[in-house]
Amino acid sequence: IAQDLATPLESIQETIKPTDSPQEIIDKVFLWESNTLHLTRTTMDTGAITAAVEAILAANIVYIFGLGSSYAIGYDLQHKLMRAGIRAIAEEDSHFQAIIATDCTPQDVVFAISNSGKSLDIVTNSQIAKDSGATVISLTSTLINSPLSKISDISIRTAENETEPSVIG
Repeated sequence: IAQDLATPLESIQETIKPTDSPQEIIDKVFLWESNTLHLTRTTMDTGAITAAVEAILAANIVYIFGLGSSYAIGYDLQHKLMRAGIRAIAEEDSHFQAIIATDCTPQDVVFAISNSGKSLDIVTNSQIAKDSGATVISLTSTLINSPLSKISDISIRTAENETEPSVIG
């Protein structure tokens, strides 16, 4: 199993070079994305996905916490949930997250996004929300058993690898 999981990650370590043609760059980026999706699919916990969907559908409001690029994913999630008729609010500012978390109720869900699962603000604010009675769903990397995953009621993990194709010169 370990060898099967390692193979896709090895192939994404290929770096884009300044001498690469546009087609080579496209091929490397698509290979990296394809391998990430494949690894995520093979490690996906359908029980966690089902539990997350049920919690979101039952929620009064879904608050989405993320910082930086994780917030961008959260903002996209907000859009998709709202289009499905679900009340959702994405927040990037950690101080506002803390205020929201303090005011959460057992009818609310906090969907916390952090690739590393170690962001102190996200972990702290998610714990505050949990202490306030909210259900906490986290989205982190499969490769890490993170502090955020440990405090979450529902933990969804992806195979996102932060080592993506990059240009070296």
